[in-house]
Amino acid sequence: MGDITEMIMEGILCDVCGGLAITENEQEPGHPQTCEDCEED
Repeated sequence: MGDITEMIMEGILCDVCGGLAITENEQEPGHPQTCEDCEED
């Protein structure tokens, strides 16, 4: 896998837009996450 894909799978980057997905309350580290902006949509 590429670096970007690995970062999405680890929950560092948003699984929708690819932006930074690290939040204050990381619910499940190590799993894909959605950033706050994409969660609002």
